[in-house]
This record gives sequence, structure tokens and C-alpha cells, in this order.
Amino acid sequence: MTLSRYLPRISACAVCCALMSVMSAPYASKGSVSLGISTRLVFHSDEKRVSFPALNDTDKPLLFHGQVLTRDKLRFSPNFIVTPEVVHLQPGERKLAQVVQLNSQLPEDRESLFYLRGHFIPAAAESESGAGIGLSTSYVLTMKMFYRPAKLKDDYDAIDDVTHELDFKLNEKTLKVINKSAYFLTLNSLRSEKAEIPVPNEVSMIDPFGHVEIPLADPDIRSITWTLLNDGGFATKPLTQDL
Repeated sequence: MTLSRYLPRISACAVCCALMSVMSAPYASKGSVSLGISTRLVFHSDEKRVSFPALNDTDKPLLFHGQVLTRDKLRFSPNFIVTPEVVHLQPGERKLAQVVQLNSQLPEDRESLFYLRGHFIPAAAESESGAGIGLSTSYVLTMKMFYRPAKLKDDYDAIDDVTHELDFKLNEKTLKVINKSAYFLTLNSLRSEKAEIPVPNEVSMIDPFGHVEIPLADPDIRSITWTLLNDGGFATKPLTQDL
């Protein structure tokens, strides 16, 4: 069963119109569609497959097709596939799909990052003559997927337990944030004793054993308080470090 079997025969013009109607977002609210139950999916290395929900909360039937992408989002990952290839979702229906591990040729001393992408495509009908009736709005949702090796703690509160493994250093007009853990750590909030410190999205996630630098409008600060996003997408308890 392939996705192409369910797509109607449409003209090049109709294809262009369909592409223009695609909606892309990290998540969708009620009245639309949703992927997963959090902002991220954790794949533990000792599991061969992990389930996640796909929800059609629209008033039209949809087809769901999932993909696992590499970190740059430019290629399909050779390590995982999503099954079933096509999931039929009636209005208001929620079904489970699975990410299946194909091979484990990944680092075992730290997490690896992938992206789970879900395509929600109108289940287009065909007329008696066989001509396509047309397409309505499609949705593309993307969420982070972390591959977590067996050597790392796999409890729900794993990130909560390593919040303290961030280290902060002042470097002229920037704040260097060092991740001493084997996990990807995502900053949820950051503030000095004076005010909130804006964190650019491109540096909000720190690689395992890596670091980022955040520009400071006011480098004359003495302490940093931070929270992270845990596996459930919730904020960890705030911690403070003197500089």
C-alpha cells in the first residue's frame, strides 16, 4: 500500500495550488491536526519501535504519512522508518503510528537528533470518470526525535536530573553556555539577576558536550537562572549559578 495510490490524477496547475495550501507548524491546536503528545519524541535504543499518535481534528478525512529526517532535515534517515506507510484518519479520529529502528549504527555515548515529520493529506475522492475532484488544505508537522542510547538514563525525568550540568561563562558581550552532559539540552528560560535574557532560537538547543554563545545586551551581570525543557516538553525546576 503506497501513498501515491490514493492521490488523484490532477493537472500541474492543481499541484501548484495544492502546494500553496500546505500549512507547516511544530504543532497544531484543536480544530486542526496534531502529531505526538509532546514537542519531542524520545527513542530509547533498547526498543525496536516507538508509538506516537496522529490526530485528525478536522471535519474531513485525511491520510497520514510519516517520515524520519536527518538533523539537517534534507534527507530521510537510513536508521528509521515510520509504519504504516499510510494511515487513514476519519474526522475526529486518532490512531497510532510507529517509528521502527532499522539499524543501530549511532553513537552510544550521547544522544543523536532526528526529526519526525508528519504529512496530513486530504483523502481526495475521484469522480465516476476518474478525474480528480481536487485538493484542500494539507498540513505538515515536524517534531524533534532524540535517539537515547542504553547507557543513558531513560526515565521520564532524565533531563530534570541533568539540568545542573550546564555551565555559564561570561565572554565579553556574550554568555557561553556549556553542556557537560550526554543529552541535548534545550533552554526554556534564561535570566540574570536583572532581567530576562533573550535566547535566539538557533542557539536554544545545546549539543551533548557542546556549547553555544548568547549575545548579551548588558554584560554586567553576576548570576544566571535557567530552566530547560524536559522529555514531556515542560519546564524543569529553575537553577541559579553565580558568575
